[in-house]
Amino acid sequence: MTDRITYSNNISTRSINKFLPICKRKNYTITKATTNQDRIEHWDYQINAPKGSKLVDLKAQKDNCWDTTYLEFIGVTGHDGWLFGKSDYILFEQQIGFIAVPTNHLSQWALEKAGVKDLSEIRNYYKIFFTKEGKMINVPRYASGANLFSKDKELYKLYSRQPWFNPKIKKSLERHDVMMKVQIKDMKKDIKNHFIFV
Repeated sequence: MTDRITYSNNISTRSINKFLPICKRKNYTITKATTNQDRIEHWDYQINAPKGSKLVDLKAQKDNCWDTTYLEFIGVTGHDGWLFGKSDYILFEQQIGFIAVPTNHLSQWALEKAGVKDLSEIRNYYKIFFTKEGKMINVPRYASGANLFSKDKELYKLYSRQPWFNPKIKKSLERHDVMMKVQIKDMKKDIKNHFIFV
């Protein structure tokens, strides 16, 4: 069975191998992000096109499904997620090419879908509903904000992944991310200035 890290690397490589030929065909020059730019600023490539340069963050297909994806409000280390990074566009892998969505429009759309006004509201709820190790506390559903979260990756509900056991180091690692599962078709319908990158 493929472990989590290998699987993640495989789908990321496939996404990159789809992206690079498109840039070459369009005669775009590209600059790859450094490790820090990737992890902290949340962008993968700078595309240099005739109309200017843009920073893009690639997102591979998730769960072997083209219809849904996951948006990251808070990263595994507790820092701002890629929705609030420095990229100009998020590129979601599709069967053919990518759907390119402006990052600032996507982040605002995501907050509205989650039912919160800003990232600080999510952080405040996270402090209440999760332990220091990142485990969700059983809270009454009537508690303020509790209805925004789910343990089961429900559509348009916030969730955080449990600490995971890394077999290579034989240790459980904390995760403090806050994600939301969304439908690709809803993004395309609501965010009008997306485009297909092929």
